[in-house]
Amino acid sequence: RFFVMENAANGDDDCALEARWVDKCTVGSPTLASGPIPALVSLPTAISASVAISSSTPCNTGAICSIARPTDPATNVGRRTSAQLVVTVTFPGQSPITFTSDPRTLYTVVSGSDLIAVSSTGLVTPKAGTMFGAAVIRVTFPTYPRAASVSANITVRVHGVTGAS
Repeated sequence: RFFVMENAANGDDDCALEARWVDKCTVGSPTLASGPIPALVSLPTAISASVAISSSTPCNTGAICSIARPTDPATNVGRRTSAQLVVTVTFPGQSPITFTSDPRTLYTVVSGSDLIAVSSTGLVTPKAGTMFGAAVIRVTFPTYPRAASVSANITVRVHGVTGAS
């Protein structure tokens, strides 16, 4: 059994495959030969990405997640003040793989950047001093060649009441 780390072909000796042939029939099991093995590993390209709201921080009111600033009266009736995104990437023949906190995941607010902020781990929070509206978040993987061609969007609504800050 062996494991191949991605980027092993980049010349990183710590990631290279190495074989060792051992004589198990001789006392002490001496090594007969060892050395690096040239290997070409072709990893599949992602076929899709998805983004959703974590079931541990539900905030759905219909099809769109709705959050409120901590000072908003809507929090008194159960409106959440943040939402945790869950990002998955699907590769051919595999179950979706979670990429929510993967450093190759990029969260970009493509509209409504005055309403919300998104952390590098996918936590969405309303910005202070804004009123209400909808924001669209796009999730991409620009530094991960196997997933650079896929993306996903989600809309989050910031609930507001006039005078709430």
